[in-house]
Amino acid sequence: MKNMKEYEQVFDETLASFRVSVAIFVDSCYELLGPLNLPDQQMNSLLEKRSTDAWKDSQLQSDIEKRMGSNYHVYLQLLDKLYRRILLFCNKLKLNDNLQVCLSTSSLVRK
Repeated sequence: MKNMKEYEQVFDETLASFRVSVAIFVDSCYELLGPLNLPDQQMNSLLEKRSTDAWKDSQLQSDIEKRMGSNYHVYLQLLDKLYRRILLFCNKLKLNDNLQVCLSTSSLVRK
């Protein structure tokens, strides 16, 4: 029973850390991208679908660099670190692309 209680605490802490990482990532993206007045479809690709290819658009990168100035490369490194952390948590928590629990039928079958 004690192990279950400890596991629950670790899980709660991991989940809280995950939620904070996602919130920081999304909020900073909205702060950065909002003034650029991007089309809804592009914002959706960047934030909802979390498409890494969408972030590689040369015009977008140029606009972000103008907006960030000398902090551009530091900001990109921070975003990359947060994004990797989110992916790591998604993998550990077995979440799908929508950050929801992904249960396959094979995971429900006991071996």
